[in-house]
Amino acid sequence: MKIYMAGKISKNDWRHEIVPKLRDSVTNKVPEKWESVSFALGDSILQYVGPFFISCDHGCAHGRGEHGSSVATNNVCGDEVWGSKHYSSQIAKEETFHRCLSAIHDCDLFFAWLDQRDAHGTLVEIGVARALGKTIWIGSPPGFDVDDFWFAAQASVCGVIYASKTPKENLLKAITTEKRAAIDPPKPPF
Repeated sequence: MKIYMAGKISKNDWRHEIVPKLRDSVTNKVPEKWESVSFALGDSILQYVGPFFISCDHGCAHGRGEHGSSVATNNVCGDEVWGSKHYSSQIAKEETFHRCLSAIHDCDLFFAWLDQRDAHGTLVEIGVARALGKTIWIGSPPGFDVDDFWFAAQASVCGVIYASKTPKENLLKAITTEKRAAIDPPKPPF
């Protein structure tokens, strides 16, 4: 199963706990394309298909409006990552956006972790996944006020945001639910 894991991006974020080899795919150069990363969760072998990060390990790529793309104007490593100034921050943002769209298109399960109120990119990703007819699972930590996310929740499997202590616990629940649905699909009501 191919998984796309949407949510706020930060240096060494929650995705690294779920996908142990994800750190190996973080690069300080833009690869031609993103390669999926295999990982185990529960009794499943899965493929992480995105989003991926560009990083120099200084944290330059992670901050307000940067989304792990290393395009900040004050980024001392931007030229090293994207090339000289001819590769503008706008081009870098467009490339990151299109790669995310491609990864969402390729996924079997779209998982979003909402734990911050300013997850604007995540909300766009949820809309794209919905438009593509993807299976969507949205989770958040207990106590996180999801009331303002009611519209996004309508895109998810059951129209709700599931509360779990960790993203890993929530994703495991999503995968288990999806596997069960594939084996024993719901019966028609008549």
